[in-house]
Amino acid sequence: MFDHRTAIQPAMGTTTVASLLPGSSGSSGGSSGGSSTSSSAGSFSGSFDLAFVGLTEAVASMVRSGVPADADVLVGLRAQLDQLAALVAEAEVRFDTHELWRDAGSGSMRGWFADRCGLGRRAGSEAARRVQRLAQWPEVTDAWVSGQLSGAQVDVLVGTIPKRFTTVFAEQAESVIAIIAPLDIATTETAMRQWVRCA
Repeated sequence: MFDHRTAIQPAMGTTTVASLLPGSSGSSGGSSGGSSTSSSAGSFSGSFDLAFVGLTEAVASMVRSGVPADADVLVGLRAQLDQLAALVAEAEVRFDTHELWRDAGSGSMRGWFADRCGLGRRAGSEAARRVQRLAQWPEVTDAWVSGQLSGAQVDVLVGTIPKRFTTVFAEQAESVIAIIAPLDIATTETAMRQWVRCA
């Protein structure tokens, strides 16, 4: 039976994260120039390197085998995707805080999302807005990474709270998270609209 909590055991080898990134030559040895990602963000830790290779191999395996049209499988995969999205968002906050998008030749985080991640201008703006809000709301980021909040709930917070109330929300984030954590999305939206009216 499928258990989405089962850890994937990556195969051991010499493959590195850099060799799996788009635009790499695929070589596992050190390159003479180095990728802009590895040079600007620092070297990858061995544990992340191994985990990334395992993730890449797991996805390739699913591409070969296909994903069953099974409710438990789909719910489990969505939970894994949400956890991964939280980890990526947390890293994007650090990426933006240090303006590492400059090393990639971009003028802003929005531009980096649009051009380097292929999101386009509108989606790039939305992604950059979420990163900026999460930078102001570290409690929200932590709650998402830990699974206390879902990515959909985080998007409700980002989409509902006007810019003029971001500081007020930052001061109340911990108590608001405790209230909305057990709620479904519709109720979360209702609660946050009420919060905005009160603010």
